[in-house]
Amino acid sequence: PFPNPPKGMVESDGTVKIWDIASGKLLQTISGTTNIVRTMDWSSDGKRIAVGLQGGMIQVLDVPGRKVLDAWQAHDIGVDGIRFLPGDQQLISTGCDGSVRTWKTDGAALLNQGVHSSCVGGLDLFPDGRHALTASFDGSAAIFDTQTGSTEALVGLQTGALCASVIDHGKQALIYQQSGDALIFDVASKKIVATLREQTGGDVCATNADQTLAVETRRHGADLWSLASRQHLAALTGP
Repeated sequence: PFPNPPKGMVESDGTVKIWDIASGKLLQTISGTTNIVRTMDWSSDGKRIAVGLQGGMIQVLDVPGRKVLDAWQAHDIGVDGIRFLPGDQQLISTGCDGSVRTWKTDGAALLNQGVHSSCVGGLDLFPDGRHALTASFDGSAAIFDTQTGSTEALVGLQTGALCASVIDHGKQALIYQQSGDALIFDVASKKIVATLREQTGGDVCATNADQTLAVETRRHGADLWSLASRQHLAALTGP
């Protein structure tokens, strides 16, 4: 879900590059990143990008001006996840220090909660904009209140979590595990209602309009699953 304008993806080689997905054309390059970009998010108006770096730093980039607006040390190790909160004046971030933190976009600290004990590779926002889904390599998952810092645990993971996604208009939460299974939780009851099994995934997953789950595979491709039927749709392979 990239903003419009611009459309694109972000990568880093000491710069941040914005690409047009349809044509593959490089649209813009922003200099100033100081480490490998592990995660990113667009502001709702498409004018800023928040990036989380390998060394634990967050940078907020001005897209039209092609420059870094603000930068600060956010986590002790790498930043695993980052999202703009509604209104684009605050951010939520997760890190390999196990913490979930919120910030003003100028770097002023708000909440700092030690929710997990290892890297928090899963982060997604619920439709209310207040609650976030987090999931960690330590095998824990939680629903985090970005205003109070309180958490509710989702119990039942068998192995560490690689990524997480809020689905079904916020009624369900999907956690993808290191075992290759994707667990679907009912948010109201906090119970597992479905399992997608025998995937061969990596550490990236995404959902499309609550219809399809795409999981990076170790075969340099992606597995596509229907979230409605819980059936495997296709295996995509790359070079």
